[in-house]
Amino acid sequence: MAGVNVSREALRGVRTSLNQFKTEIADVPFSMERHAGMLQSECESAIWNVESQIDQLEQQISCKNAELRQLQNDLASAGNQLADTEKAKQKTEQALAGIERELKSCKSEVSRLRAALSSCDENGRAQLQMDVNMAERRLAELQGHAYEAAKEYENQEIMIQKLNAELRRTEAEIRHTESEIRDLEAELSRKESKWDRLNMAYNNLKAELDGFTNSVRRFSEHALAQTQQDIAGVDQCIQYIDDYMATNL
Repeated sequence: MAGVNVSREALRGVRTSLNQFKTEIADVPFSMERHAGMLQSECESAIWNVESQIDQLEQQISCKNAELRQLQNDLASAGNQLADTEKAKQKTEQALAGIERELKSCKSEVSRLRAALSSCDENGRAQLQMDVNMAERRLAELQGHAYEAAKEYENQEIMIQKLNAELRRTEAEIRHTESEIRDLEAELSRKESKWDRLNMAYNNLKAELDGFTNSVRRFSEHALAQTQQDIAGVDQCIQYIDDYMATNL
């Protein structure tokens, strides 16, 4: 009977091992799904990171395009102001030339009248003095106009220099901003290509993981069914031994 007891204990050990195997094989699909989920999460995180970088680049490009439009508007405004100032300067120059011609004529007239006044008799002196006074007032008035026109001309020249400097500075800023936009657009293109590659790799990986997980699940189900049959067979053997021992007793 000792041999029968040994066989029964051995079968019970086999049953214990089969139950342990069943527990382990049942956990395989869940373990596989956990690892697959972690891997997919890592891929999704990488894709989301690139998407965030793409959003930031698009916002930067939008801001830079707004800056570029403002600079172009500033350039156009400064160009129009420069054209208007140059036209005004030309008119001031013409007006100043006219004043100077009139000044020259007035100075000659004052000199002539003063000369006439110094040699006239008493009868005509009063009228001639009035003419001299009037000519001198006109001369002073023209000199005032000449000063104002010269000052305006000088201010216009300063404004033209300022506007030309502003135009050069704005043009340089436009070139710099356009260069920045090209660099950002190139970086955006690289990030979009990277996103396409990551997304394609993620879809391929997901399909492969789904297929592999399904295969593991089917294998596990088949192994569990087979193991359950083996356990039932061992239990039957143990039952036979128990029945045999009960009969002999």
